Amino acid sequence: MPYTELDVSRHPAAQKELLEKSGYLAVPTFEVDGRIIVGFDRSQLEKLLLH
Repeated sequence: MPYTELDVSRHPAAQKELLEKSGYLAVPTFEVDGRIIVGFDRSQLEKLLLH
């Protein structure tokens, strides 16, 4: 599955977008089909990516 990696420490606009979408400046943060996952939650990521 294609993805885009953004380094929020190097891209202020991406940092702002992350804060607006998730309410946090935490990494890693994932967005899958409009759903935000803050932190690495393997089971949640698999559920969203594989189904």
